[in-house]
Amino acid sequence: MINMHKNRKKSPASGIKSGSGNPKEALSAEPRVIREGYARKGDVVAVVEPKVPGKPGRNVLGEQIPPPEVHEPHLVAGRNIMVEKGTLYYMEVDGIVQVSEDERSIYHIRGKMYRHGRCIVSVSDDRMTAMLSVIPPLGGARAIEPADAFEEISRNGVVFGVDEKAVEETVMRAQAERIAQDDVVIARGRNPKDGRDGKVEFKMVRASGSTVTVLGDGRVDFKEQDLITNIEEGQLIAILKKEQEPVQDGSTVLGDVIKAQSGRPVNFETGTNIRVEDLGEEIHYYSKIGGQLISDGMHISVEPMLVIKGDVGTRTGNISFEGDVLVKGSVNDSFNVYSKKDITIEGNVGNCVIRAGRNITVKNGVLGKNRGLVSAGGTVTVKFAENSTIQAGETINVQRAALNCRFTAGGKIVAVWQKGQIIGGELRAKDGLDVKILGNESEHRMDVYVGTDFFLEMNLQKIRENMKKYDLALQKIVLLIEKLERAGADQEGAEKKLQEMYEAAFKKRTAIKIALSELKNKEAAILGRLDVVTDARVVVRETLFRGVRVTFGRTIYETEEARGGVSIRYNKDLDRVEVRRK
Repeated sequence: MINMHKNRKKSPASGIKSGSGNPKEALSAEPRVIREGYARKGDVVAVVEPKVPGKPGRNVLGEQIPPPEVHEPHLVAGRNIMVEKGTLYYMEVDGIVQVSEDERSIYHIRGKMYRHGRCIVSVSDDRMTAMLSVIPPLGGARAIEPADAFEEISRNGVVFGVDEKAVEETVMRAQAERIAQDDVVIARGRNPKDGRDGKVEFKMVRASGSTVTVLGDGRVDFKEQDLITNIEEGQLIAILKKEQEPVQDGSTVLGDVIKAQSGRPVNFETGTNIRVEDLGEEIHYYSKIGGQLISDGMHISVEPMLVIKGDVGTRTGNISFEGDVLVKGSVNDSFNVYSKKDITIEGNVGNCVIRAGRNITVKNGVLGKNRGLVSAGGTVTVKFAENSTIQAGETINVQRAALNCRFTAGGKIVAVWQKGQIIGGELRAKDGLDVKILGNESEHRMDVYVGTDFFLEMNLQKIRENMKKYDLALQKIVLLIEKLERAGADQEGAEKKLQEMYEAAFKKRTAIKIALSELKNKEAAILGRLDVVTDARVVVRETLFRGVRVTFGRTIYETEEARGGVSIRYNKDLDRVEVRRK
């Protein structure tokens, strides 16, 4: 900054008006540079202080002595100089300030754009990023070279993740475009790669816990609830992925190491009936049995039995389970129980569907109301039954009595405990009957069929029902093909859509014919086995009443009067029914 002070000797050009003067006054004389220096834009480069007149003095004789004359400085502002209040001179650009004096002792000040190129390196607070700013030179000053930038980067301690190409491109772009490049990222740190935490992935759908099912029409079904997670034997339940060791340490751009961490282990426990298979990085968990999954997220076990502590009804909804089912109460009307294994019901069974892959035990009675079904792949055991349909792949056991029921057994129908009486209805048993009392004094009409695999008859009925459906579908597809042929779909040049419909119809007709052929083969196989009559016997230990008709294949025996204990069998060699006293 230049101060233009008073008390300067007046120059020969003092005839020019003094004071701050016109900042942009033009002079014909060529000024002489007396001072120059570097200043930035906005710097105060000169201050003009106005003259202050002196005061007169006196000599010893008391005579007044006039003050010396003071000089009024005159500073003319040139290019790139801004003046405020007539006394403050500011630099408008970065560059060189030149002060010159002309022959009249008038000062001139001007700014010349001039700036050395500069590069600035900054580092983010987290030390994971370094930025480079490059300011290009002005006024012919020395340009910045990539080497200057790398030197500044090194001086700031940036040693990791430097993108040399980005540095060079930033410097060259600043030079070529003559525009400052601000905060260009030229180095990045590396985040650590921690080991993965251990985690458990369940490979089956767990019960949602919902106590209702919302149907498509908006109605709510309280029977279909989602409270039980069924598991099959050998099913994959979950996979535990073990925690990993640290993968790679990280680093800041200043070279500080950021240690990677090990993954956290997961605490996963197993209970009963779980098979564990360790495969190194993973552990697989399989169920040893079919049953109910018991899990709190970090512990699993499979229980072979589902226990319903009360009735099966609106509180439980229908029951479907892979393992054994124990119902402590009864099964209310219109509710169903399914199991792939055993079902035990300690109360009664109403108008329900009860199905088991193995055995069913009803410790009280079955009151089917001519609509329910109790069906087991193995044995069915009931205390009593009334107006019920019961099917068993093996034996049907009645402990007390049965009234007007439809029994079908792949083995025997047995009622030899307590009263042991079966009255009315329709009984089918491949291997025969063993009962105490068959019929009653009222001579209820009842039919007993033995010696034939009646499940084959049921399968035959289903096959014939399916054959009717396929026959109807075949008729419809044949009509469609005929219609398409009349439309010309089978001719060359036919519309593409018609051709596609025609080809699809032909494929469907072929598939239906194949399915019908397979069903007819199954029908023939069953028919061949239906004529086989086994060596079945109907054993009545106490009383056989009138009204009971026993059929062995195509041979019928009908009781004409009540009889004591008898054994009834079909003699295939003699082609007749034999009745013997017990």
